[in-house]
Amino acid sequence: MWQKEVFPFIDSQCQTPGIPITTLSASLGAFHAANTLFKHPDRLKRCYALSGVYEMRDSMDGMYDDNFYFNNPVDYMATRMIPGFSISTAVATSG
Repeated sequence: MWQKEVFPFIDSQCQTPGIPITTLSASLGAFHAANTLFKHPDRLKRCYALSGVYEMRDSMDGMYDDNFYFNNPVDYMATRMIPGFSISTAVATSG
């Protein structure tokens, strides 16, 4: 979907083919924003994923297959090396 629909739409709307894309979201949307970045590092350059959960096993009632593996960043990113790719985290607390 991203390669055939979303990226061409963004390119046409911005009138800049290959424009760097940033995703931003919170909660469950943060999971999707980050997962999209991890799967398409050639097109997405930044991601602001706020208060997301990136380990989904607790939500799956023991179900685990290839589809789950390739959509659970904790699993598939553990063995993936992407040149020039880094993850930065920030934790804020109040007290």
